[in-house]
Amino acid sequence: MDYIDIEAIDNSKFIIEKPKRHTWETAPSRAQQIVQTGDTLFSTVRPYLKNIALVTPKHDKSIASSGFCVIRPLVLNPIYVHNFVLTQHFIESVNSLAKGTSYPAVTSKIIQEQLLPIPPLQEQTRIVSKIEELFSELSHAIMVLNKTQQHLKSYKQTLLNYAFSGSLTKEWRFETESTSAYEHLTKIQEDRKLKYLRDLSQYQSKKIKKKPKKDFDFKYKEHKSIKNWATVDLDKSIYIAARIGWRGLKKSDYTQEGAILLSVHSLNHGKVVDFSYVNYISDDRYEESPEIQLELNDILLCKDGAGIGKIGIVKTLPEKSTVNSSILVVRGKEVFDPNFLFYLLSGPTMQKLVNEKFKEVQSLTSFKKTLRNSH
Repeated sequence: MDYIDIEAIDNSKFIIEKPKRHTWETAPSRAQQIVQTGDTLFSTVRPYLKNIALVTPKHDKSIASSGFCVIRPLVLNPIYVHNFVLTQHFIESVNSLAKGTSYPAVTSKIIQEQLLPIPPLQEQTRIVSKIEELFSELSHAIMVLNKTQQHLKSYKQTLLNYAFSGSLTKEWRFETESTSAYEHLTKIQEDRKLKYLRDLSQYQSKKIKKKPKKDFDFKYKEHKSIKNWATVDLDKSIYIAARIGWRGLKKSDYTQEGAILLSVHSLNHGKVVDFSYVNYISDDRYEESPEIQLELNDILLCKDGAGIGKIGIVKTLPEKSTVNSSILVVRGKEVFDPNFLFYLLSGPTMQKLVNEKFKEVQSLTSFKKTLRNSH
């Protein structure tokens, strides 16, 4: 027999998708309700998740978990009832009566006591017909939109590849005289070396406590085929930092106020990092990781998990802010225009590097080494 539990419900399509097969001997104790065609199954746990499905002939006489309220219309159109319980009005009404914090739930009685607006049966059928007609049009529109988005994504990657191969500004270079990238990098290297030697002298005379790091010995050369361009190792030419492992955060470290802690969710809204929904940590936890204290025009790049490769640029800083352990902080410093670097890291070459290499390496140091071959 088919056993329907909450895991069997697809709550985006509101259908029974993956029921489990059981015998009466192996069925769980919650397998208590025989369902029939036209029933609507409504999960009583966390109603706002909308684990709701219509029982079709395919699942007639299946056994449902006691975690469902089985809504069985006797004189009403079953599809009319099913569509009504999916409405935000119905969900909010039921959810407002849920009890419990970890697993807010309602009883079947609460669901069954909700009031339904009932037109004449003939009009119910007409409403259902119009709903299904319009839903069909919406489904088609979504399919077209998804295809369009895929084409747009492909076009963006093609455009970025065109830009970073020099083709986009080929005519501009021919018409415009400008300082070469090689000369620009030479000047940066000279300035950095002078600063390093000054700081080293101060460190040796104990005027400053922190020993300076060499950031001037990056490798670069003139581009083989593009006029005025150069190739450069990203490793030392730019700044890359991430949260140190032992400074990882637990939920218990989150506070109601303090410094903003950004996650990959802030990279889901286009080019600019979004600060609408954030967590907070204490000022002490913020201060212990100065290497990832954010600045304007920092680029944030997700380095692991489902969001690997997602990217955003910091254009506003509402408060002092930092990032969690899934995000790299990248600064172009004086080598790159920050917006140019954002698009460079968004392009197909760097996205492939991030997706492939970060799955192989075990640390930020290892990843930075791979950048030496990415110029």
